[in-house]
Parts: sequence; C-alpha cells; structure tokens
Amino acid sequence: MKVHRVKELKTIGRAILITSGKGGVGKSTFTCNLAAAMASLGRKVLIVDADEGVRTLDVMLDVNESTVFDLCDILSGECSVADALIDVPFLKQSGNIKLIASSAKVGLVANNGVFKSLISQIKDSFDYVLIDSAAGVNTAFLGALSAADEALVISVNDPPAIKIAALLRLKLEQHGIHNAKLIINKFNYKQTKRKNLPSVDEIIDETLMQLIGIIPFDKNIDCVQSAVNRLKNRDMFDIVSKIAGRLEGKNIPLHLKKG
Repeated sequence: MKVHRVKELKTIGRAILITSGKGGVGKSTFTCNLAAAMASLGRKVLIVDADEGVRTLDVMLDVNESTVFDLCDILSGECSVADALIDVPFLKQSGNIKLIASSAKVGLVANNGVFKSLISQIKDSFDYVLIDSAAGVNTAFLGALSAADEALVISVNDPPAIKIAALLRLKLEQHGIHNAKLIINKFNYKQTKRKNLPSVDEIIDETLMQLIGIIPFDKNIDCVQSAVNRLKNRDMFDIVSKIAGRLEGKNIPLHLKKG
C-alpha cells in the first residue's frame, strides 16, 4: 500500500498504543489529556482514533464539523494523510496537535499490514503518535497493536477490568511489547477501603505492569461528556502532565491522594 507522507519529517516518532480491557474506563479522555500534556512540553503529537465503528474523538474534541476524511479514507487510498489531518484548535494553546478521525466502517485496522504500514510511514513526522485502540482483545485491537512501539493500559480498580488488563499484557508481550505501562483511572481511595476493592498494590501484582500514573476519581470530571471541558480541569491536566514527564524519562514520584 502506498501512503502519502506528511511533508515535514523530524525526529524518530514514538507510536504508543493506548488501550483498555473494557469500555468506560476513560481511555479516550486520557488520550486527549496526554496529547495536550505532551504538546505543552513542546512536542508534536498525532492522535489516531483506531476504534473503528465508534468514532468518538472528533466529537469529544469538538472538531467533528471539520472532519472530511477519516482513517478509512487513508487506508483505502481515497485521500492522502495530509487531507485527513485535523487541527484541534482548542489545544493549539498547548502546541501542535493533529487528529485522524476514526471511520464508521470496520475492518481496515484489523488488516494489520495496511495499518502498520500507515503508522510506520507517518510516525517520523511527529514526536508522538497516540493510537487510541478499541477496548478489549479483538482483531481491531491486534491491528492497532501491530503498529505500536509501546503501550499504555488504562484500568479501573474493579476485578473484571483488572483481569482483562492482565490478559492485555500477555497479548502485548506475545506481539513484542514487553514494557507496557499501567495507568489506574478513577481511583477512589475511600471507596476502595469501604467496598474492599483491589488496592493499588494488588492491581500491580495481578497485572504485572509498571505503574506510571494514578488518576483519582472526580465526579466533576466523570459527569461531563466533552473532552474539551475535561481538559479545562487543572487537577487532571497536572496529573497527566506528570505521566507525560515519566514517559519522557523524568524521575517524577507517584503520590496517591488518600481522600
């Protein structure tokens, strides 16, 4: 497959798969926040919505009105990469962020040779390519995984999510990614104690992944639907900025707020 290259090439990009064992754990919201945090560090970021058939990121980022071409159009050769790149205006204050929207059609990401070829040809145009994959272990997930250099697994602290997160780690290792990182989202310390839910240590022990971030539960974040509104939440942005720093190798301690 011939893929049109983006014109300006620079440093070797990192293609990071962002995935979760089940839906509703905040994976896509985290992807948007991570992109903004990385851009605030001066990085050039591309978000690829590889969750076929769902197409949420352009809506969450309020750029659906600007979406003319999508991932399917690129993979099927209907347009160039440059045609499908969407500016995310709200995030321009943080840096340079582009989005490739997902398609309502399904099946092309699962054809991992095509998707892998696309990402390998465009990732050097960016510092980071964040691949927001389908939740769970399925052919679309495996197709997205084939294009990734590394992976972040998002989980909450309920037993089914943790069990599937552990399964994801095994799948990632089978496909050559041995350094997957874990992010625990929506963590509520008081509820964990009250309902005897898995602790942070227990989650790490079961998933066997390196923890690089804990995002506490915040009802004000959880109740809003727009990622743009979520990105305005300073506390969440600060937490995700620390995760971005850790991904860049900075020694930033992890602290769990017990409240």
